[in-house]
Amino acid sequence: MSNKPPSQVSDGNWSSLIEESRDMSFPFSDKGDFDTFEMTLKYKQAKEAYKKLPSLSTKQFPLGLTYLVQQGSPSDIGNGLWEFSRTFSMLPASRYEGATIAFPLKLIYLAGSASHLITFSIVTSGEYYYEYFLTKPPTIIAPRFYFGVSIAPTGIGTWGAVSGLPATLIPQDSEVGIYKGGIYYRKTPYVSSVGLVLIVDV
Repeated sequence: MSNKPPSQVSDGNWSSLIEESRDMSFPFSDKGDFDTFEMTLKYKQAKEAYKKLPSLSTKQFPLGLTYLVQQGSPSDIGNGLWEFSRTFSMLPASRYEGATIAFPLKLIYLAGSASHLITFSIVTSGEYYYEYFLTKPPTIIAPRFYFGVSIAPTGIGTWGAVSGLPATLIPQDSEVGIYKGGIYYRKTPYVSSVGLVLIVDV
């Protein structure tokens, strides 16, 4: 979606920002999020008046507060003028996305008086939970193994029915990275332990 703002009158020396155009997009509309938007503004300004803005500088639009995530390199268009763009983004809303998740499930169980560590290869339906932050969030660490479970049967290479697991598992450590500019994301997987199909690794 793009629209051009009404004509603006220059102050005569172009020391003030002159907005030339704006382009609005909804980066997660294919995920069902029609609120999170980005706005790219194109400006002209006198070369000597140009200043870079700090990352995450804020700008209020009618649809919400946004943060600076990208500044285009200025282009010299003559007559002492520079043309450049700035992209502002809302802090994206958190969301779930369905996925097929593969992971090793390590269990410690008791058979008589002995404890055993056994690993299952899991491929199951789950969800990734996406969150967004203005500072780097901590990584959510997945349990390395689970205690206090029972398995039947327990033979290597046979199917097993497991009880004693939490209803929801975090199968892997969360992933933390940069979404855009100074905005961070955290992606955490979740799966249900109910009805898991398990096979023992040899």
